[in-house]
Amino acid sequence: MSHKAYAFDWNTFECDELFTILIESLESNDVLPLAHYIKIHYTKLKDPYEGEPLTEIWQEMLEKKDTQEYGDFALTRFYDPAADMGIGEEWMEIDELLSEFNRGAFLGYSVHSKNNVFDPGHMGSYFQTPVQVSESLLKISELTIETTESFQSLLEDAALSGLGVYVTF
Repeated sequence: MSHKAYAFDWNTFECDELFTILIESLESNDVLPLAHYIKIHYTKLKDPYEGEPLTEIWQEMLEKKDTQEYGDFALTRFYDPAADMGIGEEWMEIDELLSEFNRGAFLGYSVHSKNNVFDPGHMGSYFQTPVQVSESLLKISELTIETTESFQSLLEDAALSGLGVYVTF
């Protein structure tokens, strides 16, 4: 289980139509609005696995063709999949040391509909708003865990830039 984390433009995402489309698609399991969003914005999107720009034949990359996968592709408009600054494989060891209070600083909150959570990797997917990033930075800076430097650096940069964070496994 690898903790991956990215600077994420939460404010733009929250105001963008994708936020509503994603929640509605999660509720209805209808991929068409997400597919339409990707079709319109594909020049601004990337492959969520490799970070390469999408091409016109992006749908050939899809395996499950479900709301999770379409949402995963659409979300790349707001972060760079090639810029992972997470904790990586050390997460399992660190997670065992954390209280529930401090665990939230390394994760965040899920985006979900009433009945379905956005979790494209099926191992956890979390977001932090810019305000939460600043709070997480304070919590993590008080801990003495050596292998969290890259994530702490991400939080520092995101806080300075007014960005949120996207964490996924």
